Amino acid sequence: MKKKVFVLTGSIYLYALMGVAAQGIQFTTGLNWKQVLEKAKKENKLVLVDCYTTWCGPCKKMDKEVYPQEAVGAIVNQNFVSVKVQMDTADNDSQEIKTWYSEASQIRQRFHVTAYPSYLIIAPDGDIVYREAGAKRATTFTEIMQTAADSGRVYARQLADWKAGKKDYTLAPSLIRKAERTRDSKTAISLARNCIEKYIPTLTGAALYNLDLLAATGPYLLTSDKKLFTLFYPEKNGQITDSLLQAKGISAGIASGAIEKEINAMLVKNNDFNKPIINNPDWNKMKQVITKRYDATNADNLINIAQQNWYKITKPDWNKLAQSQLYSIQKNPPSEKWGFAMANNQIWYDIFFHVNDTGILKEAAMVAKKHIIDAEEKQAGKLNAGYIDTYANLLFKLGRNKEAIEWQQKAVALRPEIKSFAEALKKMEKGEPTWLAR
Repeated sequence: MKKKVFVLTGSIYLYALMGVAAQGIQFTTGLNWKQVLEKAKKENKLVLVDCYTTWCGPCKKMDKEVYPQEAVGAIVNQNFVSVKVQMDTADNDSQEIKTWYSEASQIRQRFHVTAYPSYLIIAPDGDIVYREAGAKRATTFTEIMQTAADSGRVYARQLADWKAGKKDYTLAPSLIRKAERTRDSKTAISLARNCIEKYIPTLTGAALYNLDLLAATGPYLLTSDKKLFTLFYPEKNGQITDSLLQAKGISAGIASGAIEKEINAMLVKNNDFNKPIINNPDWNKMKQVITKRYDATNADNLINIAQQNWYKITKPDWNKLAQSQLYSIQKNPPSEKWGFAMANNQIWYDIFFHVNDTGILKEAAMVAKKHIIDAEEKQAGKLNAGYIDTYANLLFKLGRNKEAIEWQQKAVALRPEIKSFAEALKKMEKGEPTWLAR
């Protein structure tokens, strides 16, 4: 009798546990990263990594409102081994969280996690096969997870076959794009370079002019890839390629990208401006070399791009960066179709907040007024409050307070709901600096 009671009680207890488990996502604990991957491989699942921080409001919202839902758990638990990984550190962190500090840092760096929450879908071999970010409603999240499971498994299988030597080059463009979408630059480069070096040289005639293939591999082209590069450069060849691909301008973009990488190779290792190979670039000499080598009309622009990367990443120098940016904006004025927002952001974030040189600030104010505010009004017939805010703040930093206040009043009138504009106006009226962190 006691045995029967025990069996009955045990069954009820087990059922209760299953019921609790079915209520939401079962996050795995007590394992390290290697063991999580092994568990996924053993269970024939993918890994869902919930990347969160202690200060992230949307992360807490997902924990409270989405992850506990039964419908969410049903999809996720069936397809994934799930693990929560804290990306910051806090004084009250548990011992388990602390044991993940190193692995969390590696995950953040390897998979370029910059937004929270981020959801990384990882194959058991460690490759990322899908990613998403931001708080979601439960229904949206389940749809995302189902898509991630379906497409992630296909991508993982195709990628594994490729790495095992079973290369289906007809899938290469799709694989490259998927690697790019997951920010897996290492895999994207490897796939594209393999196509460029091993596959494309075997193609002839019409097979060579495959828009999908050339568009996917083009960003990874080097000028040393003679056969492929000559499809796009010199210009007369590029015009033929554009015509055959029915894609006007693609050749010029691909050729410029290849030349840009050649310029970068004179400065840094592996196209990474955090890894310089020289100390003081001779920009004029580099410009002469590139112009002579390619007779490239855009050599000046490409050198300018390299300068901006150098002075922003390699050897930070806000004044030189600003001069390079302003030169570029004036030489290639932005338009409604391209560049107003980008140019304004450069002036706002890189120049207004970091430069104190009066001459540079004067030039920046002129450029902001002429090439952004006036140009947009002429082309689109409208004024942008954000661009006016930038201009007004530049005037104020230059000490032209009356003009600055008048322009800032226009920004506030256009977008009264933006608090930062009104706050900047109050500071201007009080004579307080607006170029401190806002």
